Amino acid sequence: MERPRGLLLDIRHLRCFLAAAEHMNFTRAARELFLTQSAVSYQISALEKEVGVRLFERDPHQVSFTAAGRRFHEGIEGLLKTYGALVEEVQGLAQGRTGELVLGFYGVAEKRFLPPLLRRFRREHPTLRLETRRMDMVSMARALAEGGLDLAFLLEIACPSGPGMRYQQLFCEPLVAVLPLDHPLAQREGLIHADLAGERFVELELPINAPAHDSFADTCARSGFRPYIAQRYKDLESLFLGIEMGVGIALFPRYRAEAQAGPGQALVPMQGEAGLASFGVAWRTDNPNPILPVFLQAMGVRE
Repeated sequence: MERPRGLLLDIRHLRCFLAAAEHMNFTRAARELFLTQSAVSYQISALEKEVGVRLFERDPHQVSFTAAGRRFHEGIEGLLKTYGALVEEVQGLAQGRTGELVLGFYGVAEKRFLPPLLRRFRREHPTLRLETRRMDMVSMARALAEGGLDLAFLLEIACPSGPGMRYQQLFCEPLVAVLPLDHPLAQREGLIHADLAGERFVELELPINAPAHDSFADTCARSGFRPYIAQRYKDLESLFLGIEMGVGIALFPRYRAEAQAGPGQALVPMQGEAGLASFGVAWRTDNPNPILPVFLQAMGVRE
């Protein structure tokens, strides 16, 4: 018999079918379901009409599966197991007990705190999956702004700004001026921003809404000058090569400068209040991932 189009199964049909399959008797099935025998018989007949095949062979004393009925029973049991597992999964997702969180990190400053944090989180939440992605600051900021990351560990000046973006400082890093070795300031023990007046600067191409350049420009303005940006680069390797070539100088956290600078560059500490860079964690407040607040809580960070 051809299977009808637009098949719609009523849960009452399935309850009666499963009870009858368990007892192989409509009367005992009716007793279990607190229904009349005729009601059970009607529901099963309606189910057979819906699927387009006979599921039971009937006689006055008992019923038995047809071949189609036996296969239908196997399939329904499997379907219910899948349904139960699916319900458990989506409940776990909604409650933050299962799922995945995608973290972005640069890989240098985080070494002091991230590995023990991730180990502890995995131990306390073994059903949750953490995916970590090592990225440069530019790519990380863009991925966070576009929803490709749930959480990012980055410098405040690289964090996208705007509605829905949250940043919390974890610690501060000392800034250094990165200069060619033959630069007149390269042998100084320390510098303040006023010492850099008249210099040419290079910087990364950060997302348009990142506050990096504005923050730097404000600091320079308080020191009495406006910085001239000679060139912007898409990656750190090109930027540090540009410094060594004499295109301009740059300010970076010490940890990043030490990891990137070559033998032809000098790192001179910046002094004063403006000689520190904030490093922290950032996330979008409109991120619906239920694991995010669980992880932030594990970090001791308020949403």
